[in-house]
Amino acid sequence: MNKEFIISTLLIVCFSVKAEIVPKPQEVIDSKNLTITEMSINDSSPIDYNTVQTSGCDIVTYTSFSPKGITTSPAQSIPASQWLCMFDTDTYKNGYDTGSYPEKISFNKKTKLWEVRQTGISFKGSSTYVKLKLYNIQSPNSSGFAVVDENINKHDQVLYRDKDLKKLIHFCMIHDIYALCGTGNLTTRINNKDVDLTSNALKSLETIRLKNQIH
Repeated sequence: MNKEFIISTLLIVCFSVKAEIVPKPQEVIDSKNLTITEMSINDSSPIDYNTVQTSGCDIVTYTSFSPKGITTSPAQSIPASQWLCMFDTDTYKNGYDTGSYPEKISFNKKTKLWEVRQTGISFKGSSTYVKLKLYNIQSPNSSGFAVVDENINKHDQVLYRDKDLKKLIHFCMIHDIYALCGTGNLTTRINNKDVDLTSNALKSLETIRLKNQIH
């Protein structure tokens, strides 16, 4: 059996022991077609690490599960255009709410889970509204949510510099009083074909470890 395949499989199993994604992604990742890399997020990362609100997230590590043939940095397995370290109180308070959708993502204090709630807002986009896809994520030392948003408008296309933008991911992972949040484009091009990174991004979020000063 291929040695690289064995190592890849063991890494996935090990990270699954103390981690969980609810609901599980529909697409199963084929470990034979992955490049698995240990990553860290700090001041020298290729992606902007914004610690203006707080630097309490310290150095963050995770495992990147990138499709072989991807032309961007392995860090794009979690396709964040910017990492943002925040206080958990703001994350619990704000969740994910655009202010223009009939849905938002909020934290349920009783169940300790993130959930989709109705806002009563009428969607005024140019296309039919697509329901948000929410995932509750537990990593080895943090928990949080990821939401997939397919309601793309012209502002998004300009912001992410992609006229063919199809879907975005927004996420926050919380450890102690700190939250690491980010947002980014969930598709990339490999061999002139669109590749959906949703399952890869979720699997990587499942491995996040925040190494802050509170233990």
